Amino acid sequence: MLAADGSLITDFYDRDRVPVAADAIAPVMGAALVDVEDSRFYSHGGVDPIGTLRALVADLSSGGAAQGGSTLTQQLVKQVLLQDATTTAGQQAATADTVARKLTEARLALAVDARLSKSEILTRYLNTVYFGHGAYGVQAAARTYFSVDASALTPLQAATLAGLVQNPSADDPIAHPDAAQARRDVVLQRMHDHGDLDDADLAADTAAPVATTPTAAPPQGCAQALGGGFFCSYLRTYLTGTLGLTDAELDGGGLTIRTTLAPGVQQAGDAAVVRTVPRDSSLAAVYDVVQPGTGHVLAMSVNRTYGCTGDGCTSVDLPTAAARGSGSTYKLFTAAYALQHGYTASFTQTTSDPYTSTVYKRDGGTRGVPYTVGNAGHYPATLDLADALVESSNTFFVGLEDHLGSVAGPVHEAQTLGLASLTDDDAQQIVDGEQGSFTLGPQATSPLDLADAYATVFSGGTRCDPTPVTAVLGPGGTQLAGSGEPWTPGTTARPGRCRRRWPTPSPRSCAVTSSPTSAPPPGRGSPGTTSPARPAPPRATCRSPSWGPLPTTPRACWCSTRTRTSTSVASAGEERPDLARRDGPGARPGTDPGLPGGRPDGARRAGGRGLPVPGGRPGAGLLSAAALSRCRWRCRSCGRRRAPDPPRRVPRGRRRGGGGVLPGPSPSVPSVSVTLVTAVDSATPAPGTAAATARAAASLPGG
Repeated sequence: MLAADGSLITDFYDRDRVPVAADAIAPVMGAALVDVEDSRFYSHGGVDPIGTLRALVADLSSGGAAQGGSTLTQQLVKQVLLQDATTTAGQQAATADTVARKLTEARLALAVDARLSKSEILTRYLNTVYFGHGAYGVQAAARTYFSVDASALTPLQAATLAGLVQNPSADDPIAHPDAAQARRDVVLQRMHDHGDLDDADLAADTAAPVATTPTAAPPQGCAQALGGGFFCSYLRTYLTGTLGLTDAELDGGGLTIRTTLAPGVQQAGDAAVVRTVPRDSSLAAVYDVVQPGTGHVLAMSVNRTYGCTGDGCTSVDLPTAAARGSGSTYKLFTAAYALQHGYTASFTQTTSDPYTSTVYKRDGGTRGVPYTVGNAGHYPATLDLADALVESSNTFFVGLEDHLGSVAGPVHEAQTLGLASLTDDDAQQIVDGEQGSFTLGPQATSPLDLADAYATVFSGGTRCDPTPVTAVLGPGGTQLAGSGEPWTPGTTARPGRCRRRWPTPSPRSCAVTSSPTSAPPPGRGSPGTTSPARPAPPRATCRSPSWGPLPTTPRACWCSTRTRTSTSVASAGEERPDLARRDGPGARPGTDPGLPGGRPDGARRAGGRGLPVPGGRPGAGLLSAAALSRCRWRCRSCGRRRAPDPPRRVPRGRRRGGGGVLPGPSPSVPSVSVTLVTAVDSATPAPGTAAATARAAASLPGG
């Protein structure tokens, strides 16, 4: 299992075995094994009559099993039957000292010898036999005892390994070096007797002590993963569930799994969760990262150790489990739905604290005590949608739900964006029950699904199923499977399924437009919760390639200019080359109908500079150069250059203009990651308590 940069995460295996070809094994290894175990290997046909007769005589003389008569081919058959046995009874049958078992073994050995060459039989034996210390096969044994590959074994090392196959525990060179040396010297003498070792080498080698350079066995499974234990667990579930691989294929199929894990992101997450919530806390901090536009899961961190027992340990997949509510992160779904259905980022309302809903009831349904909600801190009573989303005002968003008249829209928007933990049954129950608390996120939520929903927003409306794998390769390096499809041999990998959830984008353009009035959509909410209808300020469009216009609200980046009473917002329009300049030719001052006395809007801007509204209609006002600069920075395309610095955050309590839905990325912007940090009570995971915070971070050039 490899990370995105090719580094090892862990191995899945029942036995530590690395099969190698004949030319990857030192010739002296085969010679040592044949000399000590089956000196007539190249002359018999799988069963050695002379050796069998000699063993029988020895057994009769001693009154028991004093000597084995099995050839290497017979031992290979025995090892295969033993290692393939899945039950204790099968293992006992493969090693039973009975005439029937030995006759079956001899018959199979004759068949193997008839089908395979001697070189193939010897190579298979060396790749199969157990050498002790968990090492199956000569490559694993060479790494375990001497930290070298099988191709680099010396005569001394080869003799030591060849001496292990009869009794790997008793002759273990690490635990019992004296016994291992005595057995090694027997092998060296046999090699000398059969002409594979001269007199001088025999004398020098037998005088040398057994020397080992042990190497720890490779990590096994997710509990021993070198990093990302929770990611590993999620990956294994994905491989067996989504891709249809079996446990046997993962543990013994010789597969190479290329994953999406980014080690740097994983390490940063591991440090962050522990820094935020200590390991000994009853709360579990979860960190999930999903890449917008691909669905690649880059990291999964928890302030716990995966797969161990004791304090600070767990085997529960907390990054994917829907255990607790996620709180105010759900406000995004309400805002996204509203922005697509007639509302703009400058939509303003005044709500009391606490706020009593005019639509929803405390216990759901349509009857009973009204639903009342308060804020967790002090917030301005009057906010626009953009500021309310930044401030996370509970009262504002319940008031917005009142305007919408039903939770059905936000609920289905959450599902559309990718909140898979919100099932159809749960969604229908929330809608039927008219649960106004939905926007405050009390529903049990999977951190991974929430991060994926936010990734849909930051991709500009393209939802991708989360995937931890990019390819699964067979033993020969052939690509067998990819994300999103059940595995069948011979299929090729392809990226995870992605589909657009918002309209197809139209070409970018920048323009300024105006409209006669700006008022809340009719028929929504109750009196006293919104500002009255007012003349609309001029609008400027920086149309992102990821957003297309809607019938009532364009999808564009936010462009705003600050005065006491007027705001410029993003809107739809046509290409205007003159907007690339700070002062368009023929600029002429206008008047802002939102200003008392209709004073010229230009008087409120530094130097009185601004850009004209197309057509110069009376009362249309001007878009300031500062607004255009901010628009240019956000969209990377409004005009012909980008501003060097990002726009400053609007101070708390000041009104923010805006328009369209949410900003879509530019193709020149690198991929961004959506990160979810959530704290849940791991001891008593019950739904209904909001304890999650989502943080979306974009890696932008120069900032």
